[in-house]
Amino acid sequence: MSDVIYIQFLPECEVGAQSKVRLGEMVHMSPRDEELEALEIDIPASGRRVDAVEVAARIGGLRPQAHIELLGSGEVFVSRRDHRRGPLAWVMKVGLILLLFGGAALGMTFFHADVNMLDAQRAICSMFGGGEATPLQLATPYSLGVLAGVGGFFLLGGRGKSPLALKLQGYRKQLEQADEMSRR
Repeated sequence: MSDVIYIQFLPECEVGAQSKVRLGEMVHMSPRDEELEALEIDIPASGRRVDAVEVAARIGGLRPQAHIELLGSGEVFVSRRDHRRGPLAWVMKVGLILLLFGGAALGMTFFHADVNMLDAQRAICSMFGGGEATPLQLATPYSLGVLAGVGGFFLLGGRGKSPLALKLQGYRKQLEQADEMSRR
């Protein structure tokens, strides 16, 4: 009687610059087998996916009598880490952060100037509060509201999928489709 090996691909696998990845880094396997988990799988240079057929062929070469049962998806998305460390990488990251935050600040400033936000906030405050408000009384709740909105968007402290995570998942699917089209 042959052994049954159950494998389930992880949604994605992150590797360094190397062109191989260990099987244990990309699948859950039952029963656990350290020799199979250490098996190196080649990552195609042109693609970003490793499929079940390739994995089954590699396992079959090591365990010819094994019967492989696939659970879930039949492929794993492989992304490569870029390990550029050093002063230039840090300068680029800091520059990018400053550029993004500066652009966001300019965008908000121009928006507020276009719609005359200060007068609108004063009118709302006098309507509900009954009196004239100082700029600090107007800016504090507004800034806290913007902070709460950004935190809610990125789901800081939450466990569900944030809109950013969903967008990244959509981007990954587009990359997979582009890889599929380039193979044809």
